[in-house]
Amino acid sequence: MSSSRIFQIIYALIAIFAASLTVLRLQDGDWLAALWPALIAAFCIYRLFSFDDE
Repeated sequence: MSSSRIFQIIYALIAIFAASLTVLRLQDGDWLAALWPALIAAFCIYRLFSFDDE
């Protein structure tokens, strides 16, 4: 397994966790507290799509 594949798996797991945390906080009505995990999930998704498979 290549190192880029390992990083993709790590980014995917972090994005899934951050997205679920965002949803939980939004359901509780904590809009401001949901901002950080939403930004983290967006960054991880950006990194997943910006990987170059060589």
